[in-house]
Amino acid sequence: MDEESPVDMFLLDLAKALDKVHHRRLNLKLCVIGIHGYVVNWIMKFLINRKEVTRVFGDNGSTFFSESADVKSGVPPGTALGLILFNIFINNAPSIIENKNCFVCRQLQNNCSCL
Repeated sequence: MDEESPVDMFLLDLAKALDKVHHRRLNLKLCVIGIHGYVVNWIMKFLINRKEVTRVFGDNGSTFFSESADVKSGVPPGTALGLILFNIFINNAPSIIENKNCFVCRQLQNNCSCL
């Protein structure tokens, strides 16, 4: 980057990324990396048939809950297994980028924060 050549940036907002994990595609990726049988079944049971509820706090201290809704994709954000599964799901993302002069970076804290 010190060659004074143009630099392209590709930024991703991963704020809701955990909600976007497609369960069937994750299942295939688990099989590709060698996780089969009972372990995959256990992981899929962990992910499917989940429900979510939204809680809203009112101004007067009251609490309101939405009706439960089926969760059709995603991994639970507050779990260690959810984060591991998300990392497996995105593991091949850098390999689909054609330009080999690309850096994968985390949120920048200073000028030397690239991985």
